[in-house]
Amino acid sequence: MYSFGRKFRFSKRKDIQSVFKQSTRSDSQLFRLYREKINDENGKFAVIISKRSGSAIKRNASKRKVKEWLRLNQQYLARHYHHVVYIKKDISNFNYCDFDNQMTQLLIHSKK
Repeated sequence: MYSFGRKFRFSKRKDIQSVFKQSTRSDSQLFRLYREKINDENGKFAVIISKRSGSAIKRNASKRKVKEWLRLNQQYLARHYHHVVYIKKDISNFNYCDFDNQMTQLLIHSKK
């Protein structure tokens, strides 16, 4: 069983802002990925979504889906990167297959 503990998450807004400024960006229909190369082996993750994407219930459900996907697939992800996943729109209407394909394309296949 894999965990997605505190040491793998960003805790401060300024850390996320630094990833935005110093990162490369990849896009898909549902997500935007910001990746910053680091020297440490333990990269961190953040999942963010705009308030325009729907009610708090929908936004939190979308973030839970993405975090669960990251937790289950973290062994395949690039270790020397900080990742920020920006959810572009409400993903509750999309089936899991589409969601999984786009996350896999962005995070696993873009590994360098």
